[in-house]
Amino acid sequence: MDDEDLVALLFMLAGGFFLYRLLQQSRFATASSSPVFAPQAPGTWIPSAPIDRTLDLLMPQTVSPAGQAFIKQQEGFDVTVGRDAGNPVIGWGHDIVPSDPALIAAGVDQASVMAGNPINQQQGQEIFDYDLAGITTTIGNEVIVPLTQSQFDALADLIFDIGKNAFRRSTLLADLNDGDYAAASEQFAVWNKSKGKVSQVLANRRALETQMFSGQGTS
Repeated sequence: MDDEDLVALLFMLAGGFFLYRLLQQSRFATASSSPVFAPQAPGTWIPSAPIDRTLDLLMPQTVSPAGQAFIKQQEGFDVTVGRDAGNPVIGWGHDIVPSDPALIAAGVDQASVMAGNPINQQQGQEIFDYDLAGITTTIGNEVIVPLTQSQFDALADLIFDIGKNAFRRSTLLADLNDGDYAAASEQFAVWNKSKGKVSQVLANRRALETQMFSGQGTS
């Protein structure tokens, strides 16, 4: 290959890379400006258009060690079945369901646990890891805007507490996907009730999540 052919090849490669970057920017602009969530009822939103995943590689991929420690601190650890709002829980705030897949994955006999027998720390960690994996997947699937690690961790703690379905329907998620981070931050405080009444414990937890989301907290 002579010098002229080499120069031509380099120009072709540079042109191809420029076109690729231009298409990426165009996809991001479309994802940011197009409405992804349409209101169905006050405070309730569902997806109304395909979600562009261009920014996936820029997102944190998991909850940080500091974020995990924060969740554990908020939840506390039950070696035997406890109760949270009347629901059976074990480990770090794991809600037990029939034929519980997290207990199965951790090798825990559900009948034994429900009869009052304890789990050990390793089993509790495996249950916790199972729950975190589901939350990480939910954030990755539902959030279409860039997140810092502290924002990712704050959302994970909120979802750990309120559940994945509540998060999917939340105004917080709608505001976030509209790119309104300030409005999303204010929505944490909405989730401060237990059985219809304001809980100071939940209010304090939401305040800490808000600080974390704003970059002032644990992560």
